[in-house]
Amino acid sequence: MAILSLVGKHMRNMVGIAGRMFTTLAQGNVNIEMISQGASEINISCVIEARDAVKALNLIHQSCLQIKPEGSLGRGEYGKQRCLAWLLLRK
Repeated sequence: MAILSLVGKHMRNMVGIAGRMFTTLAQGNVNIEMISQGASEINISCVIEARDAVKALNLIHQSCLQIKPEGSLGRGEYGKQRCLAWLLLRK
């Protein structure tokens, strides 16, 4: 099993980020065993199979960490990263 987390102090203001995370994992055929969100809303985590861990992390990096900040000029400028993804793998 592995724990995949999306963490960032601005996440509470990122409407739809959890939906984007779970949709991305579903489209990548990554099964989610459990979901947890902290009370402070700065992180969301899920438990997945260890065999899917690296694939899931790459999917999240491609989908959820390339979000343009509000007011960007729309030229592929992503500005500063507002959150990060991390993986805890247990063999």
